Amino acid sequence: MADALEDVGEDYAGTLLAKAHRDENCPLLRVEEGQYDLTGRIPDGLDLESRQRLEEARKRAGLSYDEAVRLLKNNGHQIAKEELIAWEEGTLQQTPTVKCTTAVEVFSASQEADVTVQKNSDQEEVSNLSDRTPERGSREGSEDRKSSDTREIGFQPVPEIGKGFDEDSSSPPNKGQLILPKQYIRQRYGIRPDRIVTMHMRGDSMEDTLSAGQRILAVRWEKGQQLKDGAIYGLHGGAGLTIKRVRFDRKNEQQVIWIWADNPDYADQRYYLTQEEFGQEYEVVAWALEASQKL
Repeated sequence: MADALEDVGEDYAGTLLAKAHRDENCPLLRVEEGQYDLTGRIPDGLDLESRQRLEEARKRAGLSYDEAVRLLKNNGHQIAKEELIAWEEGTLQQTPTVKCTTAVEVFSASQEADVTVQKNSDQEEVSNLSDRTPERGSREGSEDRKSSDTREIGFQPVPEIGKGFDEDSSSPPNKGQLILPKQYIRQRYGIRPDRIVTMHMRGDSMEDTLSAGQRILAVRWEKGQQLKDGAIYGLHGGAGLTIKRVRFDRKNEQQVIWIWADNPDYADQRYYLTQEEFGQEYEVVAWALEASQKL
């Protein structure tokens, strides 16, 4: 038994042994998701090697536990902060809700995306400077230095999605376009900086949650993500972009998705679709994070 538990880690091994002594059917041990033979198999992801890979990937990406949890959730993987901590420390007593390989890939992708974007920016800056050197004090030189500084110190131009919801987020900043520090985006929202976008609320169908004219900070949607019950999304359909809350329900023994206007005056415009109908009528383009408004 000691040999079988050698790779599990001291803390988790102690938990297994304590449970085994209380189990009449020892050496079989019940661990929520099923039965695990103490002479061989242990829950996926709980071995020492997996836990070390998980912790190393998170730390290499510079993520705190809160940031790591947000990053996983924003990539469609639900996990609690307490579970992630227990997982790394070796005190988790059930199979993790996220596969270790999946978590490591998400953390690594976040790190690699930042490094790649920064390298590309540096190369572009060198190219621009080598082409020409504007005269000191000229307007042209001032604008070049301004755009160069934006790239050099790691800022992310944030595109607005609307009719052109597929706008390339790497395009040059436009006048009035929001620009945020990449590190701020990663730390606050746990997402790759190139996924951040804005939407503008038009109309009052989402009062009092959202008001007309508000700029909504959102995360660009990626294929494979799952909708969250009660979250607000930018949905692109036949009438263009609409911003609505999404709610899950069951009708006639099948799951349906409500397109929900928060304003009670628009209650007659709330309607539901089957999952198939939703996919045919709408393309999810962004998930709302925060809203702001100029005073």
